[in-house]
Amino acid sequence: MRLGDFKRLLSVLLVFVILVAVAFIAYEFFIKKDTKTPEMVGDVFPEPVIDTSTIKLQDNVAIYNNDDDASVIDVYATILPPDKKKYSTYNDFLSYRFEYNQAVEKPVLRAFVSIGKKDSSLENDNAIITPRGRSSSRSPLKSYKIKLNDNVADWGAQKILNLNYHPYDRTRVRNKLSFDLYETIPNVTSCRTQFVRLHLKDLSNPNVNPKFAKFKDMGIFTHVEQMNKRYLSSHGLDKEGVLYKVNQFEFYRYPEVIKLASDETYDKEAFELRLKIRGSNDHTKLINMLNDLNDASVDIDYVIDKYFDRENYLTWLASNVIIGNSDTVSQNFFLYSPQYTEKFYFLPWDCDGAWGYVFGKMTDDELENYENVKNAEWQFGIQNLWTTKLNNRFLRNKRNVKALDNKIDEMMAYYSPEKVREQLKKYYPIVSKELSNAKVLEGLRISTSDFQRMYNKLPEMPQKYYDIYQKSKQKPMPFYQDYPVKENGKVLFRWQPSFDLQGDELTYDLYISTTPDMRNLVVDAKNLHDVEYVTELPDGVYYMKAVVTDSNGNSMNSFDLFRDKDGIKHYGVRQVEVK
Repeated sequence: MRLGDFKRLLSVLLVFVILVAVAFIAYEFFIKKDTKTPEMVGDVFPEPVIDTSTIKLQDNVAIYNNDDDASVIDVYATILPPDKKKYSTYNDFLSYRFEYNQAVEKPVLRAFVSIGKKDSSLENDNAIITPRGRSSSRSPLKSYKIKLNDNVADWGAQKILNLNYHPYDRTRVRNKLSFDLYETIPNVTSCRTQFVRLHLKDLSNPNVNPKFAKFKDMGIFTHVEQMNKRYLSSHGLDKEGVLYKVNQFEFYRYPEVIKLASDETYDKEAFELRLKIRGSNDHTKLINMLNDLNDASVDIDYVIDKYFDRENYLTWLASNVIIGNSDTVSQNFFLYSPQYTEKFYFLPWDCDGAWGYVFGKMTDDELENYENVKNAEWQFGIQNLWTTKLNNRFLRNKRNVKALDNKIDEMMAYYSPEKVREQLKKYYPIVSKELSNAKVLEGLRISTSDFQRMYNKLPEMPQKYYDIYQKSKQKPMPFYQDYPVKENGKVLFRWQPSFDLQGDELTYDLYISTTPDMRNLVVDAKNLHDVEYVTELPDGVYYMKAVVTDSNGNSMNSFDLFRDKDGIKHYGVRQVEVK
């Protein structure tokens, strides 16, 4: 062997030895230490050390194998006369309206329910029925929650039927489409869904003769699997873990409400106005997470890596951006945490406001001029994510924005036009037959041509929302306006600072008017560099509107909204009183 060849061989062997040594050190110090058996202290057996590499959210996808997306199941419900004070009549049910500002007791119906076959009972009940939905409760087209009694056989390991009519979704498929696609996406769970035709017989009215009462076809509904302990068990998750249904929760600390159940001042009803408890009652992990998240001295990436699964969080954010699910930032999702970890996982829930819902009837004009649709500009793109403490802190880091960009690009393949059309083809025979009924069209306030246009536009929506997201990153972030303070005859108006992802210079314009449409200005201050403005104004009611603009001319209103006596929404406007 020549000397040159020997040296080259020696170099290769030396590199090989170094790589083996590095691999050994990495195993000993970074992998083995996470999986080694903990040492005993005396005769006490220690807790096992969890292998953190295995803590990933994995759905039991086999649960969807029996789904038939092109089928309809008939459900027959007989509403029985109330035999106890806690039960109501069907007329009470129809009159129910959810109120955001006060607690309104839901009516509860005694019922006999039969799934798949026409059956009835004049006396024996096997279920209770309550109204579903908040804003949808105001529609005459009601949704139903049917809870089967314990002595009734499960329906696919489910005891609760969530029958959603989706009165504001004129395509009738947005929720089902979302969950059927979630079934194929890693790092997130889905829900079993099923088209249901509900047949209802009302015997709760004392003026109705049971002998002559007949079942009434209530139309097509979408059943969505209930998220509870049964759900966790069926999906291969920890049924003894923490599970919260999120309602108006922006990840602030809320110390007056979010407390341990053992705290003598704990008010479960107040707690559940923010987070509905569907799992464990131990709120320790939640409080620890919120304490660190709301502590500005704690690095946000530390918070994310300790209390959340980054892939799950990014997947949840990206999916909402892609389908335009704007009403799921501070509500309409679940937080889940198994017993063995401090981490919380985001579970999707309620997607009927996605897929172009905000574009009305999805005409070309509405799609092109989306910023002028009856919604705030900040409800589109990355600005829509800015409302919560968690998202707000996370997205101030450019690396995290880039990570979200990459996740959105990766996930667009799951929402390709071809995959969306494949699902829509399964649904079309069912929903098109339903929408051939003039009464249904009247209730949904659409024509057959409206339905055709909206249904055919659905495959285009992910790309539409992708483009909106990309454009939105050039704009400043929305903010909140503070209430003015009057001292020594001077009025101080303040607002929170905006934020620009590119680091562009920001200036503010402040408008103060005696009318919410800003037509009677008493202050018109431009190019302000501070987030406050001092002026003199007589006592009275005013309307303030601060607008931020970056150095490239991109502008954004505040989060504030004022609705006048005629119901007209004035975005970016706050009503204030000077006194």
